[in-house]
Amino acid sequence: MLYLENTHAYAHAVVQAREQVAGALHRLQMQSDIANTAYARVMNARAGFEASKRHRDRGDISEVQLMADLQGMLLDLHVLAAANGELALAWVVLMGSIGNGASIDAVAGARSAQAVQLPLLHKVSRKLRNP
Repeated sequence: MLYLENTHAYAHAVVQAREQVAGALHRLQMQSDIANTAYARVMNARAGFEASKRHRDRGDISEVQLMADLQGMLLDLHVLAAANGELALAWVVLMGSIGNGASIDAVAGARSAQAVQLPLLHKVSRKLRNP
């Protein structure tokens, strides 16, 4: 009877572990997609800023407009940095879920503390997920 209970507990633990790894892998893929979107936006903003510099040099736009374009590019770079941080965190969670170091609870606790400290970055991340 004890053997049967241990077998059932083991099977249940395996199912839970698979679900945990699958969830972590899904979050990693989602964060990778967000980071890739942010990277594409940075590349577009950089190209736009370079075009704005040429327009300013020809006198087609003002310095104020050029600075606004620079500010937009800097915001996109900030969003990319946040997305890359979230991606790195998702990687740590995946590694923890397959038993490679940090515990999931410790990483999740750190993530919750980070969310309290940096609410703007998480709002930006949510906007990237749902533009």
